Amino acid sequence: MAYEASLKAKWDTQNAFDTIRKEERVRAEREKLDSAKLLKQSGVAIHLIVESLKLPLEVLEKL
Repeated sequence: MAYEASLKAKWDTQNAFDTIRKEERVRAEREKLDSAKLLKQSGVAIHLIVESLKLPLEVLEKL
């Protein structure tokens, strides 16, 4: 029983870390899109934004 409890604790901790990592990736992507939108509105050339932020051209065109 103690072994099962320790496994559950390990899995719970791993799930918490995985959730945090996923949320961080989503936040970083949102920030990247926000930056791209501001740069585009400021008149920066699309090819420079694509190269700098490593975004697909299709994504940038939709902003």
